[in-house]
Amino acid sequence: MSAQHSPLKKSAELIRAGRLDDARNQLVGLLRLEPNNAQAWYLLSFVLDDPQRKQYALQQALKAQPDFERAQERLQQLRGELPAAPPSQPITPAFSDMPAAPPWEAEQALRVEEPPLPARRSPLRTILLALLAVVVVAALWLLGQGWLSGLGSGGALPPTLTNAPFRTLPAVWTATPQPAGTATTTPASQLTLPADGQALLQTIADQVASVRGLAPSRAVPALLVPTAAAADAVASLAPGGPAAEARMLQALGLLPADGNLAAYYRNRQVDAYAGAYQASAHRVLLLGEQLNNGLSYAYARGVGRAALADQFPEVYAPLQNCAIFDDGCRARLALVQGDANWAAAEWLRGPGAAAFDASSLPQPNYTYFTDPASADVAVLDTRFAAETGQSFVQTLFAAGGWEQVNSAYRNLPSTTEHILHPEKYVANEAALNLQPADLADALGAGWQLQGRGQLGEWLTRLLLAAGADADTRLPEESAVTAAAGWGGDELQVYWRSSDGQLALAQHWLMDDAANGQELHAGVQQYLSQRFGGAPGELGRGRCWQAGGQAACLLANAAEVVWLLLPDDPAVINAALALYPHIP
Repeated sequence: MSAQHSPLKKSAELIRAGRLDDARNQLVGLLRLEPNNAQAWYLLSFVLDDPQRKQYALQQALKAQPDFERAQERLQQLRGELPAAPPSQPITPAFSDMPAAPPWEAEQALRVEEPPLPARRSPLRTILLALLAVVVVAALWLLGQGWLSGLGSGGALPPTLTNAPFRTLPAVWTATPQPAGTATTTPASQLTLPADGQALLQTIADQVASVRGLAPSRAVPALLVPTAAAADAVASLAPGGPAAEARMLQALGLLPADGNLAAYYRNRQVDAYAGAYQASAHRVLLLGEQLNNGLSYAYARGVGRAALADQFPEVYAPLQNCAIFDDGCRARLALVQGDANWAAAEWLRGPGAAAFDASSLPQPNYTYFTDPASADVAVLDTRFAAETGQSFVQTLFAAGGWEQVNSAYRNLPSTTEHILHPEKYVANEAALNLQPADLADALGAGWQLQGRGQLGEWLTRLLLAAGADADTRLPEESAVTAAAGWGGDELQVYWRSSDGQLALAQHWLMDDAANGQELHAGVQQYLSQRFGGAPGELGRGRCWQAGGQAACLLANAAEVVWLLLPDDPAVINAALALYPHIP
């Protein structure tokens, strides 16, 4: 391709001619192919309107080429760190405004359409990088719309909704009373919707199906369930938490000794606006005495779930029995719930806006069923699937609409790390293989395995920052930093019925040694706060001893191991011997 027709040259000419929209489209197309093209990001900063988006484009240019002096100067000017160029010397995105060295940045860009691909790059890798570029460019657009904020200078995708303060829990809401006669109020296990209410919900169902592009195989009826009967109705949907799962959470410090999971499992079935989709009966339960805006919106989200259950049954069906320590199942549940929630949000911004005022909706509530003995972790985990799942789906939608979201059901997210960091899903970053030692070899007789599983990045965060004992909690930002760079993990928990004592082995494998050090520091602080002070002499100074228990912490480069054991020197030494590669 001749220099005069190269994408960069053409973009510069379009900018000079004042055709900024055409230039922006040209540059976006180029960046989809070349996400690390510093000159393209630099030129993009001249065709964006929002100052934050301009700065983000320049940050990307500097990430691709740290010595890009013109980009650095322009970024400083936008930040107010340098005076702007005088009017007699306007800043123009001409190629003369590009750095002179190294040579390829200016000259070679005039001669070729794109730089040669590195050796041995696979076509799949190229596709993934292109898709990531689409997500990044979409993020720029979303920022301009006010949907995303806080893009960092490192060039990563913006944090998901769950990276907002995750211990700031929404207040419980009370439905606004509706005028008399909008629904029957006869005390019963279910209430009959009036004809106009039924017609409204059918209209909502049709509109949501149109917005999402997926429709349930048949009509989705709704049942109005009064508050007094809600617990029994939802209990029939929830599998109920086994005692073993509760003991696993108690060993980790995420559930108090007298806590149970009944409320957690019920809340996990209930939408934040008090609706619950009953897959076995293909209907939506609306928990309340009267149909109101909140329950109507809950129905819109329930219809979305019904469509997904019909269209992707092989994905949806197993989610009904997701175990707490199945990180992959939690990720898939976040995809489905996030999908249904985002479809309803799109409906509310579109056809739903004619009948509903979004500002009149109640605040989302994740604690419809309360349990004083439970911990924050139950609420936060329910919120993760709803909010962070929606953020994940929103990112896919921005990259390619509903077709891009549909493709996620053919290439499912496999870890909560994918949900928290969509760019890692795009890059198909799988969990690292881990070969954990069997703690039973050290414990001896009398111990019963309660379960194995994974914490994933999400529960690792909660372990450090949302423990049942508030005194053990790390600051949220410390927990997020410590859990970032998660590569894989394995949890095993044992219980001794004779005295109710618990033991565990939690083994993490992080992406690299630096991430391992950060996690080690976070877990060390957590154990110090939970078990008191510094580790003692037992176990070569790596074990805390308190209340008849010993908590030992081992680390080696990217590996971190936490052992919870009975305070028995023989057992402790035997458990430490299971990890001979950690000095």
